[in-house]
Amino acid sequence: MTRTTKDASEAMRGLWQSNLQGVNWLDVFYLLTAGVAVAFSETRYTTSSVT
Repeated sequence: MTRTTKDASEAMRGLWQSNLQGVNWLDVFYLLTAGVAVAFSETRYTTSSVT
C-alpha cells in the first residue's frame, strides 16, 4: 500500500466516522421518539380496554 492510498483511506475512514456519528444521533432520537409513542399508545390501549 503506497503512502497516498493510505492517507486517502484514512481520510475516508475519518469522513465515515463523522457521518456515522451524525446518523447515530438521528437514529437514537428517532428510536426514542418511536419507543415513547409505542409505549404511550400501548398503555393507553391497555387502560382503555381494561375499563
